[in-house]
Amino acid sequence: MESAFGRRPTDSNRQRQLRRPERTRTAQITVEAAFPAAPLERNARVVTALTGLLAVLLPLALLLAQPGGRGLLVLVASPTLLVALVAVPLVLSPAGYAVGSGDLAVLRRGTRPLLFHLGSLLAARPTAMPRSLRVLGSGGMFGWWGRFGNRDWGRFKAYATDRRRGVLLEWPGFKLFVSPEDPDAFCRAVLARSARKGRP
Repeated sequence: MESAFGRRPTDSNRQRQLRRPERTRTAQITVEAAFPAAPLERNARVVTALTGLLAVLLPLALLLAQPGGRGLLVLVASPTLLVALVAVPLVLSPAGYAVGSGDLAVLRRGTRPLLFHLGSLLAARPTAMPRSLRVLGSGGMFGWWGRFGNRDWGRFKAYATDRRRGVLLEWPGFKLFVSPEDPDAFCRAVLARSARKGRP
């Protein structure tokens, strides 16, 4: 049966639309448009600098405070601290975004991109990220990535470098906040590749 805006979705189609839009890590896209991430906002630069400084100075302070042979243990543990505080957040932080083949790719600095299918995308709008509770991820170290929650949006994922100027993407039952350098052009690109193209 046809509706005013096309074919009426069946029950199986509704179930597929309610699935989260993440794609498998082995999926690939043909890049049609690329968007660099916005520059790291000031608060994130401060957090990143202070954390990096802490990762260097804390082992040195412990080394000076330890008598004799215990200093060797501190030297051995120092690389682990550096990896935990600096390397892991850097590897997982967003570097940019790419659109193509009906998918959005969140490009990360040191690991595989994350893919999100745009076919069931409901909306994309420029906005700022409200004050949010971090559930799992980075709260400013090289940006904001992972799972967050707030009263207005509920639970959502973020892969952003600037909370002040970003884009909120909405699928059925799922939200994603990103921060491309040009939010308006990014919105046009993702909406043009969604199933809602041309609909009111």
